[in-house]
Formats: sequence, structure tokens, C-alpha cells
Amino acid sequence: MPPLPHDEATANLFFDGLGICCFNSNKIWEIGFLRDDVHEHDLILDIDGHPDMPLPIEDEHGVVIRITTVGGISQQTDYPKGYFGSGSVTDRKKRPTSLEEAENFGWVIDLEKPGDIDHGTGHLTKPPGIPVTRTFIHDAVFYTASLPVKRTHRLLDSQDGNGLSDAEFEALLFGRENDLIGADIKCGSRGAINIAIERTHAPTRNYSLPHRPSNPWQISLTNQRSTPVRIQKPGAKRQHPRRKGDFQRYYRAFKLDDVRRQRALWGFADAIDAKSGRTDCNIVFAGTSPNLDGLF
Repeated sequence: MPPLPHDEATANLFFDGLGICCFNSNKIWEIGFLRDDVHEHDLILDIDGHPDMPLPIEDEHGVVIRITTVGGISQQTDYPKGYFGSGSVTDRKKRPTSLEEAENFGWVIDLEKPGDIDHGTGHLTKPPGIPVTRTFIHDAVFYTASLPVKRTHRLLDSQDGNGLSDAEFEALLFGRENDLIGADIKCGSRGAINIAIERTHAPTRNYSLPHRPSNPWQISLTNQRSTPVRIQKPGAKRQHPRRKGDFQRYYRAFKLDDVRRQRALWGFADAIDAKSGRTDCNIVFAGTSPNLDGLF
């Protein structure tokens, strides 16, 4: 499979943070961004070079973001499942050796593939007490835009990674997951990408981005902490470098048939993480659901 021609797209989109994505039965991508009430995440839309950006998205129920096209070019023939690559990774512990391997969407953890994170079967559910911002993305092909340098370790959520010996911790090595999801949208020469942000009790905000040949718009939606987080103060007594990530937060929106199998991903955090202060904060996939209705 040849690499994706990113420069030929009308827009290159990037998604990161707490969210669940799905290629729905209407062949449209969806992302449900979980508006976490513990780690103070902010959902931010950014369009490179646009005077109104970056734009915080309101943390409230009923917000819907629609990314649609005028003169959009369907990529269904080349990518019938909506994503680039095979959709699976043979060994997460090894680095990819080609661009095709690196951009394989299979690096994204599939909540509905029981063996992917090894938590068994479950289903989407409305997360109690927090809004979910639903986003629809038309005519897009998704791929893995980047992978983390460090690898994570897969533990049960009930386990304390700092209570394990080095050998015990290393035996639970999981490997790498997506650090950033990318998506390319193509339109014809007279086409455009339209972004609408709908709220229940406020006017819809609209942005139109005309096709620019060989100059794709750079668009991002990130659902993370917006300010730097210091993990360890200068001069403080050294703490254990192992840190628990955010993966277990997904079980508010994905109910396992056996809750005892809930997982957590642990890793080694840097002294300062300007993105989220966590060892992982990455979008996951619902690979068999026909849509994300279960979150609402």
C-alpha cells in the first residue's frame, strides 16, 4: 500500500486527548470527546493561520461539531474501512520500520476487540455526570500520525505499578499506542471544508476553508490539559518515575462485562509534560459499533 499523499489533501486534521472514535454505518467518522471532570481537560479547536483560533469548545451537554465538505472526494474505494493500513499491529513492543507501518491505524487501541487491551467484552455507555462532545468528520481517511518514544505497561486498574519490582513491572510491558491520530480530507478544486459548532442554546458558529492546491489546512482538536503540569518540583525528593496514565478513564464510557478486568496503562513520565501531565492521553477506537449513540 503506497503512503498517504498528505500534501494533496484539502486539510490535514489531528486529534488527541480523551476521546472514542468510530467509523459509523453511514461511512462517516465520529469522535466522542469525554469532557473529563477530574483532570480539567480543555477541548480546543485550532486552524493554523485562522484569526479566530485557537477556540475553546464549551464544556456542556448538546455540543456537536460537524466537519463537512463541499465537493468532497470520497476515499472509500481505496480505504473501505475508513482508515489507512491493516488495522492491526503484530507487535506493539517493536518500532515500525517503514512509513506504512508507522501510519497504520492499528496502533489505536480498539476497545471492542477483546484481546487488544485484554479486558474482555463490553459496550459503550453514557458516562455519568460528564458531557460528551460529538464530532462528525466527513470524507476522511484516518491514520496514526505519530507514536510515542516511550512504551507503556499494561496493568489491572486495581494494581499499583509502584508496588512492583522492576522485573514484575517489565513483564507487563504492553508497548506503543497512537500518540496522535491524523485524518486527511480531499475536495475538488472548487471545494471547501466547512466546520460548524452547534450548541443547544446559542447560535451555530461556522467556518469555511476553501481548497488550496498543495497547501492543506492544518486543523486540530485536542482534549487535554491546556497548561503545563509539573510532575516533580525542582529539588524535591525523587519520586518513583512510574506513573499511571488516563486509560482507565474510558471505563466511564465503556462498560465491561467483567469489571474486574479493567486495565490501566503505566509508563515513565518526564519531569514536565506540557500536554497533559499523564503518561498516556490518547484517543481509542470502537471498532464494531455502528455509531456512538451509546455515549448519549
